[in-house]
Amino acid sequence: MLDAVTDLTTALEQTPAFTTLWVTDHVQFLGPAGPYAPMPEAYSLLNAVAARTSRLQLGVLATSVLYRRPTLLAKLVSTLDALSGGRAILGIGAGHPRTEAEHRAYGYDFPSIARRMEILQDALEVIRPMITRTPDPDSPPNSPRPMRPAGIPVLVAGSGEQRLLRIAARHADMINLSFPSGDSRDRIAHKRRVLAGHCATVGRDEGEIAITYKGMLAVAHESEQARAEWDEWRTARGMPEMNSAAGVFVGDPDEVADQLAPWLHLGIDHFVFELPHATPESIAVAGRAIAHLTSSAAVA
Repeated sequence: MLDAVTDLTTALEQTPAFTTLWVTDHVQFLGPAGPYAPMPEAYSLLNAVAARTSRLQLGVLATSVLYRRPTLLAKLVSTLDALSGGRAILGIGAGHPRTEAEHRAYGYDFPSIARRMEILQDALEVIRPMITRTPDPDSPPNSPRPMRPAGIPVLVAGSGEQRLLRIAARHADMINLSFPSGDSRDRIAHKRRVLAGHCATVGRDEGEIAITYKGMLAVAHESEQARAEWDEWRTARGMPEMNSAAGVFVGDPDEVADQLAPWLHLGIDHFVFELPHATPESIAVAGRAIAHLTSSAAVA
């Protein structure tokens, strides 16, 4: 496992198009290989990655608010920040419904979505003052302190319009919309308007919150290979065919660049890509596809 992690992180470090590395927060494997397939703990893995990288920002997309007490999570992300030289991002969410079985398998309750949103809100109230640069005397002591003057940035993952985006408006530096959540290209403007409305309600400038988007990227030198990789990945998971308008980008570097181009005018600040078969070679090819674009947007 360590050799594979080193190979992938080295490839990412050497590909300028990529600026962050995200891992998932699963305690058991959810893919076709089944729950007994290797699934390392997210923050332990990122601490190992921190020692093998110098440029990439590091985060979990997204930490389940149910797995760790807020005070411990603040300590974990602060430690990652110190070990990485100030490169940590706290990605957090209310726990995706598809993870209910693994929560229960490990002895965690999985309450209703309404209750999970309450837990997320309460957790962020605790965590935010603990991961600022200046200690808060009303919060539990937390050392090491974050290295960046503004503290550790917080990404709130999800796109629920009534509760999630309202929580994000109050607490987030970044939000994450995604293709698994059904955030298709023609819905992005609507989601941004909803977020802006919540920001107005809480008295916050919407421009303070970066918009990130997680899409699927299957790219190879030959279009047929990319298509085969995507088809293998989705059919093994029972997923339907999806196109670039839904956030799934498939093809050779030129085709992928053309598919991504319409997304660059939607106000997305940062793209996060999941590769169905991540290898050093696929990372390099993906970097070339992204480099074909003329945009100031960052990608990861």
